[in-house]
Amino acid sequence: MPSRKEILTREVAEKLRLEALVKPGIRKIFARVVDDFRIAVARTGQPQEIARYRKSFESLLEDHYRRVQKSFSGMILLQNNVQTYSALRAEQNKQAEDEESNIKELIAVIFLLWDEQHAPVQADIIARTTGRDMEDAISEARQALREQDKPADNRSLAATAVAILKRILRGRVDLIAVTETQTAAETTKAIEASTAARVLIPGIPVPRDIVPLVEPAIAPTPGPGARTTPQVQTLKKSWLDMRDKRVRATHVDAGRRYSPASPIPLNEAFIVGSSRMMQPGDTSLGAPIREIAHCRCSAMYSF
Repeated sequence: MPSRKEILTREVAEKLRLEALVKPGIRKIFARVVDDFRIAVARTGQPQEIARYRKSFESLLEDHYRRVQKSFSGMILLQNNVQTYSALRAEQNKQAEDEESNIKELIAVIFLLWDEQHAPVQADIIARTTGRDMEDAISEARQALREQDKPADNRSLAATAVAILKRILRGRVDLIAVTETQTAAETTKAIEASTAARVLIPGIPVPRDIVPLVEPAIAPTPGPGARTTPQVQTLKKSWLDMRDKRVRATHVDAGRRYSPASPIPLNEAFIVGSSRMMQPGDTSLGAPIREIAHCRCSAMYSF
């Protein structure tokens, strides 16, 4: 069985490979944004409408999510040294009545649902942020022209603003690639873990027709005097950070608090700083971008 370090090293290498694959697509859309921006500012002194790029970002993200899901599918099996999801359920002392094909089919459906729900939201965020970047570039350009005592006609404004916008967007390529790859990779593992364990967790969509087959995220509290039965051993999760100087303090703390020696139940949230997260990269419980951007941590699932 691969060691924890070997698994983490493999995950990091795969995330880096996937980030490199999506960057050209991001750059291509941004190049179109810059070209249209140059024309719009030169003509009107104002940026173009950003909504026209939402579909491009959405398609890019959907394709990337599918690529990441294909790459990270089965990672929780590797973490637990089993070959099938049925075997994973058996290891949890749960009935392994579901055939492997049925479990895989359900996982594939949930992947698709998550892609369809998550991509439009993220595309809108990226588009709106790019719109603000364009406005900031124009404001900075106007200020620069004033300070240099240069004419602020639309053509001069466009030339200066384009240079500023290129610089801003250059930095955002890495941010988007890292953040979206991380979110998709860690969600892929969370989807497989929740499906194998039949446990609902926040942020993971579940088809309505299978909800009755899934255990609730929070078990009901027994009344006074009620008999309790031993809890079935289920999947638990831990938080692994990269243990280098680039890891933010809140994630270092999470790595210590939720180490493999002290994992938490699958349906509980990690407390990261002042935020709650179901897995690294998760925003379903309201975690802010400062806890998500450039995160390289990983969740490990074990029984």
